[in-house]
Amino acid sequence: MTSTPFVRALRLEDPPHKFSPPTFAVYDGKTYPVAHISTYTHKMVLWAGRDGLMCKMFSSSLRITAMKWFHQLPENSVSSWREWARIFVARFIANSRDQATLDTLFALHLRRGESLRAYAARYSDTYVDIEDCDERTAVATFRLGLPRDYKLRESLTMAPPKSMVVLQDRIKQYVKFEEDKQGDRQFASQEGTKKENKKFEKKNGKEKDSKKDPKSTSYEAVKTIFKDPIFRILPNKMSGDPSTRNQSKWCSYHKDKGHRIEDCREFKRHLEELVQQGHLKEFINKEKTATEKKAAPQSKEWGEPSHYVVNFIDAMVPNAQLGDETRRTEYKRVRHRQEVMQMDFNPHLGTKRPREATALTFTKEDAT
Repeated sequence: MTSTPFVRALRLEDPPHKFSPPTFAVYDGKTYPVAHISTYTHKMVLWAGRDGLMCKMFSSSLRITAMKWFHQLPENSVSSWREWARIFVARFIANSRDQATLDTLFALHLRRGESLRAYAARYSDTYVDIEDCDERTAVATFRLGLPRDYKLRESLTMAPPKSMVVLQDRIKQYVKFEEDKQGDRQFASQEGTKKENKKFEKKNGKEKDSKKDPKSTSYEAVKTIFKDPIFRILPNKMSGDPSTRNQSKWCSYHKDKGHRIEDCREFKRHLEELVQQGHLKEFINKEKTATEKKAAPQSKEWGEPSHYVVNFIDAMVPNAQLGDETRRTEYKRVRHRQEVMQMDFNPHLGTKRPREATALTFTKEDAT
């Protein structure tokens, strides 16, 4: 059985009939002991004349630290409630903070970086700790702790509140305004950070893409699907006799010797087909192309020959039936037709001029 410091008379006192103990505030040994005694007395006001009941119920308001001290007190050392209150205050008065006064309230001010909500809570706690503090004084003092350019101070100066309730309502309005404004700044800051991150990611993404494929210019041809394998569509061999080619010139399109790629007609024809299909638009000089098309001659009615004309044989009447003048005229006609029909349509001959035409004539002896 735990011991108590109370004398036997206090211990044997019975509680009144149908006594129901109230709920007490618990004391931990760190706060102001006088305030705890005052609160306890207020709870037990109906039984203030019963010292035994007041003393025995007091232990119910103590926490571990204060309870240990309570059980270490000598037995029969406390004979009344007044004596017990004096011993309790003397023991824990050193652990409590100084008693708040009006000077403490006047010294309060809004600290740098402190929110209005935090300052109002600190002011309210100090006001509660001051005994016999006039409410009007507390209301009037609150605005003095605010900066001169503070909106709430201007409001309290122009329309002073008449009670603490009105002051608290005014404070709540400005707290809400301040927190909403702070939320907008945080949102704007976050949005700015997001934009900067997007710019950084976009910039880095472009740099990475350019590093991966710096020569990439078009992707349309890559996505084209052909019916036949690509090696069957594009020629892999240069036509003609290899022994007659110019071995000092290399064609990157055919991967063979014979001519330069600048003179390769098959490569130019292949590029023209790609252009007609809508590719290679970024490489086309539109102004020069339009000029060339306007200057190009109209195609002949009979069209271009599908093969290269090596020579032309024209049937002529027997020599005996022709005069000298007629023979010369006929010769010129044949020569002209040979020059016209000997236009170079072979892509492998390059830009060489065609051979001089030789007219083949038949005499009377050839006819026999």
